[in-house]
Amino acid sequence: MKDGIRIVWAPVREGRRIVLYRSPTPIRSLSDLLTASWVTSAAESSEGLMDYPVPGIDFYYALVDDEGLRSGSPVLESGKNVTTSPVSIPIGLYRVGLPEIPYASRSLPLPFLTLTKGVESGSGPLSVELSLPSPTKLLPETETTLRRIERMGTSAPPISRELTIFPEDLDPGSSGGEEYTLRLIVKQRLSTQDWKGAADELSRYLSLNRSPQAAARAHFYLGQALAFSGAYRDAFFEFLVSQDPYYAESNRWIDWILDQLPKNRTSM
Repeated sequence: MKDGIRIVWAPVREGRRIVLYRSPTPIRSLSDLLTASWVTSAAESSEGLMDYPVPGIDFYYALVDDEGLRSGSPVLESGKNVTTSPVSIPIGLYRVGLPEIPYASRSLPLPFLTLTKGVESGSGPLSVELSLPSPTKLLPETETTLRRIERMGTSAPPISRELTIFPEDLDPGSSGGEEYTLRLIVKQRLSTQDWKGAADELSRYLSLNRSPQAAARAHFYLGQALAFSGAYRDAFFEFLVSQDPYYAESNRWIDWILDQLPKNRTSM
């Protein structure tokens, strides 16, 4: 394919969970795997997996059994589950596995930017001036609503902070692997309010490649430990990372941190 690379192999066991890694350098050992990029996790099948890397760059691939990865002892065999020669996509003008960008593109809650006029390089100025809409007087009902919102903003109660632990990390039924390790950190450090110990162990936990679900929870817990420690700037970015899977929980903390900034400017 012009815009992607298909990785195929002889399945060991249909339905077995496998993880695909990509690296610009050969993958020969566990340390090489730790520096590689996580591509996807899927059930093993004869159809293989698709990847859409950056064109023009040589990449090596490793296909690792999920159980071996969770136990910390993945098997890497050159020519079997690790590629020995690099592959790449030629540089071109075709699409590289990304969706088309709409004409009005802006991340919510920002308004859409709808560009109806433009200029090409080397051309003259626009023939028609771009003007702003003429100001109009607000309706009485709108002014009343705005005044009510302003009063609500000035009298709003302060945002509280409470430690959040997800239900899956309260269940002791796990014998090993990354889930068990995360639950131990939550139980022994986070639940006992050892914020510094929790932050240190969660940082080490995230230094290894983790599944998206476990990594998102670990980033959220690390954000809480840092926030309780007063490291608001670092906590803010941890909550941004966990915002996608845990939107409501992360936003509650982000709002709390933003509320603290005027009082604790030195913490940022």
